[in-house]
Amino acid sequence: MKRHLTTLLLCLAVTGLGAQNHAHDPKIPFDYAGHSHEMYSTAAMKYSFDRYDASEWQTWQKELRAELKKLLGITVIEEKIGGFVPEARFISTEDAGFAMRERWEIWTEPDVVIPIVVLRPKGLEGKAPLMITPHGHGKNTESYAGVYHNEKERESGEVGERNVAVQAAQHGFIAIAPTARGFGKTRSPKDIEEDNTSSCRELMLRDALVGRTPVGDRVWDIMKIIDWALANLPVDESNIIVSGNSGGGTATAYAGAIDTRIAMSLPASAFCDYEPSIGLRRHCECNYIPHIMEYCDMGEIGGLTAPRGFCVIHGVQDPIFPIAGTRHAFSVTKKVYEAAGVPENCELYEGPEGHRYYKAGAWDFIERHLGRIPVVKDTLPAWKPGELDIHFISTGGGNSSLMVLPDGTTVLVDAGDMGRSGNPVNLTPVTPDASRTPGEWIADYIRHFAPEGEAAKLDFALITHFHDDHMGAGWSALRNAEGGYPLSGITEVGTLIPIGTIIDRGFTFPVDIDTDTARYAMDLRKMLQGYRDFIGYQGRNNGMKHESVDVGSSKQIRMVHDPKQYRDFSIRMLFANGQVADPKKHRIASSKFEKGQYPDENNLSAGFRLDYGKFTFYSGGDIPGIGHTGAMDAESMECRVADVIGPVDVAVLNHHGNRDTQNEKFVSTLAPRVWIGATWGVRHPGEEVIRRITSRYLYEGDRDIYATHLAPAARDFLGRYLKDYKSFSGHIVIRVAPGGESYEVYVLDESDRSVVSRNEYHSR
Repeated sequence: MKRHLTTLLLCLAVTGLGAQNHAHDPKIPFDYAGHSHEMYSTAAMKYSFDRYDASEWQTWQKELRAELKKLLGITVIEEKIGGFVPEARFISTEDAGFAMRERWEIWTEPDVVIPIVVLRPKGLEGKAPLMITPHGHGKNTESYAGVYHNEKERESGEVGERNVAVQAAQHGFIAIAPTARGFGKTRSPKDIEEDNTSSCRELMLRDALVGRTPVGDRVWDIMKIIDWALANLPVDESNIIVSGNSGGGTATAYAGAIDTRIAMSLPASAFCDYEPSIGLRRHCECNYIPHIMEYCDMGEIGGLTAPRGFCVIHGVQDPIFPIAGTRHAFSVTKKVYEAAGVPENCELYEGPEGHRYYKAGAWDFIERHLGRIPVVKDTLPAWKPGELDIHFISTGGGNSSLMVLPDGTTVLVDAGDMGRSGNPVNLTPVTPDASRTPGEWIADYIRHFAPEGEAAKLDFALITHFHDDHMGAGWSALRNAEGGYPLSGITEVGTLIPIGTIIDRGFTFPVDIDTDTARYAMDLRKMLQGYRDFIGYQGRNNGMKHESVDVGSSKQIRMVHDPKQYRDFSIRMLFANGQVADPKKHRIASSKFEKGQYPDENNLSAGFRLDYGKFTFYSGGDIPGIGHTGAMDAESMECRVADVIGPVDVAVLNHHGNRDTQNEKFVSTLAPRVWIGATWGVRHPGEEVIRRITSRYLYEGDRDIYATHLAPAARDFLGRYLKDYKSFSGHIVIRVAPGGESYEVYVLDESDRSVVSRNEYHSR
């Protein structure tokens, strides 16, 4: 009764059914949803786990597994070809960089040939764990193995993290990405001719005539692939894992339930009670198993994996498998694991978005629950004297970058924390999670990457301008420090990590916020009160110094440990408050604003150029280049500073790539090889900005773009303009070799700071 009540509530949530009964009203048309609910709520559910005593869980498993094999049609296959030994034919191999990518064809039945892609990590010795990665609905059956036919597929695979086989190989697994039966080359001739995505409908109808199902066919294929892998590949038979998304998640759940050789199954975007998902919504025919609800619901299917590892991966905004149905199904599975005495082997990971894979949930579970598996994860090599590191920290709270100079001097540029003050739909979630504030995550990152053997500290901190995504939202902070000031952004970082000198654009120009009576000056005074209280408290109690940007100076931010060793290094402050440095001398050459003017904070941003041997780098806060302050673009801050900056190797997008930036003069003058996008919202970057920075008319040569977080909506909108992107999320680290002859760009996973990718470049 409890199960039926829960199902009813889920049904009402999905369909909007009321309590009123119209069954006998001839004026009301046939109610599909109501009739379906009546059928589901009165289904027998013979093996509902609620009907069993917990101590009987093994008996329950044995009986239900036998019935499930019949329902799937696997019993029919076994009776016909139970002793069949799969054979395979090698097709080709190629070097994929992270692994060798092999293509094979495997016979899972005497007349059924399934294409598979095998990824073998380089340098493995002895036996390795195996991961099988069944795919979901789509025309490209090799996308999980990192093979893409176009940019849209690549984006879906990498941004949606559906490249599961690639992830497995990068973690030291032998990975097999099979073609799901009914897709690719296993479609019917008619569907291949018409270029239809799948032959699922035809497969379902023909299977039904002989007591088989598409789900059962795919589970059988996985079982035969395991047979072949154990006989032909150096596989550790105790560490076989299956994980796929959507239709691949469905195959994963049932394969783990049937084949007890599978040590762990991780179904993604598929595990959900039958009624609120495939029961009340139109799905592909391949999801359906005749009579299944006479025996159990999806929660029991998950319970058949106990005591082996089981992790459900699901997005809270999944539009076709409602999260409420997933949570309820998981609660049933959890009961079985509790009865088996291993509740820790069963988890539900909820991702913040929709119908996609979440590698953070998958690999965290694998590493914790199968710690004996040799996980191959690259970490950023420790900084060494002579190297220059520039870290762009991804927190979702705004901009923040950490520089470790060649002598170990540390510099923080900005520490944003918007306090979730904007529309949450338009903002990046706090990363890696909301258990800490952005300020706390920044401090933790600084501690993690502090020069080896030294206590975490900041010799300098630069606040480019007074906006919350660069300094924190002290006015909305939830907590205060011991000194009474609010904890948000830089004030929180500076409370957790000692700062030697903090630098900002100052409080006196173009308006003096203490003496000017204009509204904007008084508003600034209120906004900055907590920040100024922080400066005062840290100065009195911990010796922190406060300075205003010295435009034109190359000595304000400097090496403090061993500057004579690295005479070819400098950071020159080029602009602040609309004042621009002379190209060569330590002085202000021009000023865009007069005393008393207050255009906006973005125009007043501070910016600098860093030089280390041949290597050059630019960062300039949020200065605009298009359509600001009523002047022509030629009078914009970008045009004023472009020639002072000059050509650089790496440039940070001004204003996160908002559409008012990166004008043609600025782009063609700097002409960087690498662009860094410190992006945190759906407007970052603008389409026209991407068109300009990738234009070969403005400057020739290759260029790569890296983003701390490119929102899914922005990715969807930009589409084909994303071809020059090297990463869409993660911490970004530029490591410059001693002397500046070359540099590398690393992308680090936000969850564990492991290396996701690395690219090498030569300085100009």
